[in-house]
Amino acid sequence: MKKKYLEKKVDEKDSRAYLIGLTLQAREMMSGIENMSLEVTKESLNGLSQQEVKVFYKALNKIIENLSGGE
Repeated sequence: MKKKYLEKKVDEKDSRAYLIGLTLQAREMMSGIENMSLEVTKESLNGLSQQEVKVFYKALNKIIENLSGGE
């Protein structure tokens, strides 16, 4: 059984183009995933000071930058 997470509509401004968006089912699923993500983040950072969290995110962003080829 296929799950329908995307919907395709003709663009009202240009009938040659299509607009792709999430269905209500997909938006509801994304909301649940976002809530879980926030809870995991909150739990994983529990006990760290604000300064430690800032240092962690700074280091994480640098790692991401390094892995993506940025300078």
